[in-house]
Amino acid sequence: MRLNGFDTELQSWGEGPEAVLCLHPLGQEAAFFADLDLGPGRRVLSFDQRGHGVAAATSAESLTQMVDDAEAAMRKTGARHLAGFSMGGAVAAELAARSDARSVCLAATPHEGLPVFAERACAVSRGSVAAVTEHTVQRWFGRTGPEPAIDRARASLAKMTPEGFDAAWRALASFEGYGRIAPALPPALCLAYAGDLSTPPDVLMGIAGTIRDAGGRAEFDTIPGAGHFGLLETPRETSAAIRGFLEGLE
Repeated sequence: MRLNGFDTELQSWGEGPEAVLCLHPLGQEAAFFADLDLGPGRRVLSFDQRGHGVAAATSAESLTQMVDDAEAAMRKTGARHLAGFSMGGAVAAELAARSDARSVCLAATPHEGLPVFAERACAVSRGSVAAVTEHTVQRWFGRTGPEPAIDRARASLAKMTPEGFDAAWRALASFEGYGRIAPALPPALCLAYAGDLSTPPDVLMGIAGTIRDAGGRAEFDTIPGAGHFGLLETPRETSAAIRGFLEGLE
């Protein structure tokens, strides 16, 4: 698929008229969502964002550019619901605030860009993505495996170039947070994982509070037994949480 001047791959799971566009985390790709089951009548859609998967050779210039890409994918697919995990949550939130999205799920995502994110843009200086892989995987899972979920995440990370890895971290570091966009957000699910070392549950609880304080609707939920990439570790529980949220909108 050609999207905003770069080549990527759109993947789809499930069948039905209602489409949910899912934005993957930094270091992953569209296939991150392969086990997300949102029930009959809903399709899960995702594409490889700049610097990731088949689009690894095209680095992101900014977070705004990534949001523009997601908006183009939203128009192309007709999706009206958004879900974003980690970095994808920042992209999904910015897009939800400026589009006609009916809902947004924000999972394991930061409340704003932080200086430490820019400091993680060090793969070029280290000489390779492999040089930062163990530390990155440890942060994602709290351990380095081998385990099926960890091996899967590691394989996606290995597809990145150092330039793409660093560019993605710099883009995420520029996220201005929810103070500006909260009033414009549709109903939101803020989904946390109890073992998340990167964005613990109180971060997602805080995002939900910011949205509510701005007059919006936000639900908060925590899934036990998983870390930052909880979808890979607890697909059934994650699917049930998002499915229940969407059903509650009907």
